[in-house]
Amino acid sequence: MTSITCEDLSSPGPIRLTHPGPRPGSGPLGEASLSKSALLPLVAAGVLSAIAGWLGHAASTRRSLNAARCDPVTGLLGRAAWSVEASRMVRGREARTVGLIDLDRFKHVNDTYGHAAGDELLAATGARMRSWADRVGGAACGRLGGDEFAVITCRRVTEGETAELAAMIAEPVALPGFGHISTTASVGITVCTGRNRLPAALGTADAAMYQAKRDGGGYRVASAARRGPQPALAPRARTRDRGPSGSRPAP
Repeated sequence: MTSITCEDLSSPGPIRLTHPGPRPGSGPLGEASLSKSALLPLVAAGVLSAIAGWLGHAASTRRSLNAARCDPVTGLLGRAAWSVEASRMVRGREARTVGLIDLDRFKHVNDTYGHAAGDELLAATGARMRSWADRVGGAACGRLGGDEFAVITCRRVTEGETAELAAMIAEPVALPGFGHISTTASVGITVCTGRNRLPAALGTADAAMYQAKRDGGGYRVASAARRGPQPALAPRARTRDRGPSGSRPAP
């Protein structure tokens, strides 16, 4: 028990106040220990709030990184992100199909209907490529820039599936205020069977795509690139020529 004596000026004598000492077993800091216990819920709430803030920041950062990886018009991977994903996908021994797609007369659409219409066409192409990728068991689709796209599949696709891709892209696109416009694409396809051969496969697909464009569109399936050093492009790649309908173009 602690006694405290103080003097009250309005009283004729001293006044004795008593204050109980620390509870048995609580020690000299018993009251402080009680205060800390009372603060535990507040500390826990602060920690939870900090965690929630960190998770929100992490989600925001992840969205920003995804936005940086993806093309804002089509939602597909951008050039750099697609290149990284394609390099990852060809690390195994499985054969994969690599394709390059270039929209035909895209400049005409931009000049005639405006850039907003051109963006609608690009977005429709991206959606159709994603749909086709789901049908063939998965693929990484990307927009390399302008009206050029790239795709690498999780497996080797058939020529019929390649024809389906060209036909899907060639379907008319509804443009707000302009109705439906017809469009086609030039598609170059080849097979890639190893990580070190991806640049050669891209060169072969690029040559096949430009051959298709010179022949009026459709798709071309090029033979796989040969082993050994390859040039950046393969202008003499052997191709099987098909138009959008699957028929051979006239010689």
